Amino acid sequence: MTVGYGSSRQIPRSIPLLVGLAVAILLCVQVARAQTSSSTYDFCTPNPVDLGASTTCYAVVIAPNGGTPTGNVTFSVTCGTSGCGTFSPSDICILSGTLSYCSVTYTPSIAGTHVINASYGGDSNYLPSVGTFSLTVVNPSVPEFPSLLAVPVVFVAGAFIYLALRRRTTLSPLGGQPS
Repeated sequence: MTVGYGSSRQIPRSIPLLVGLAVAILLCVQVARAQTSSSTYDFCTPNPVDLGASTTCYAVVIAPNGGTPTGNVTFSVTCGTSGCGTFSPSDICILSGTLSYCSVTYTPSIAGTHVINASYGGDSNYLPSVGTFSLTVVNPSVPEFPSLLAVPVVFVAGAFIYLALRRRTTLSPLGGQPS
């Protein structure tokens, strides 16, 4: 069977089918192209953070066309061992605002370098992306006080007792060795 279009030329039946298939393929390609790339950036503050103290980790997802990505960001951490720390209220946050950002609180369990990853899952307009941040976790510092050396505190039975913040030493009155 042939289809006529008001002329003496006849078009084979398979031609309209092939044209329809080509249009469908082009539409699929256009839909696939509708998603554009995104870039995810994450950071935590304060950095460095003391072991056991909390830090706030932020994720910002940026679209190259100035759009507003939506959806979720999932945080994860690696630190060279298991049990690096915990995220709260969970490791997932929902992007909000025209800047497309969200945050979680992270409390480290061990000292060292913690690599914080923020994985954006994408949406109908933007492709997934991942950001990485290096967080330094330190043992809480003990305040250092200057030593008070050779300051006589008490004279008892012929001996000076000297005080230092970290040790107590008793010296003999004639310059002998500490006892």
